[in-house]
Amino acid sequence: MTDKLPVLTALISALLGLVACQGAVTGDQAGASGPSSAKPGAPVALQFDIDRDATLGADVELRLTVTSASAADSMQISLSADDGLAISPAQATVRFSGVEPGVAEVHTIKITPQRNGRLYVNVFVTLEQAGRQSVRTFAIPVQVGPEAAQKQAPELKEEDGERIMSLPADES
Repeated sequence: MTDKLPVLTALISALLGLVACQGAVTGDQAGASGPSSAKPGAPVALQFDIDRDATLGADVELRLTVTSASAADSMQISLSADDGLAISPAQATVRFSGVEPGVAEVHTIKITPQRNGRLYVNVFVTLEQAGRQSVRTFAIPVQVGPEAAQKQAPELKEEDGERIMSLPADES
């Protein structure tokens, strides 16, 4: 068995490489979701707009604009949300037929915050092309109420007493 391990490892690596190359996103769509990437998944871009600041118990309108980089037989947008953020079940799924590349499909929903904090609406976009499905997921942050104050990091020093400056991470 141990003499087959290198061959098996090489085969698995090759298969993972092939899977990673399928469904690469080629276009760049500016928007709230940032630039497209070369990750496998549906070749779509998402832009979103939140009607106003989210406050506890008050409905907020969230407008989603999804654009496909390729033609598809259909596109389905499914939504879910963190606990503390309600979406009407009737608005949680929408389907578009005959999707054309570069044509924006718009879906507007109402969300109702039920607690303070940073909550997320999860968007699952499924494209069906010639009987094959590809999916891409997005997470939309919704800040309800004031943002929590960031904790101040303790001052760090090297052995010789020189101060070490800690910089915040850049999310991308």
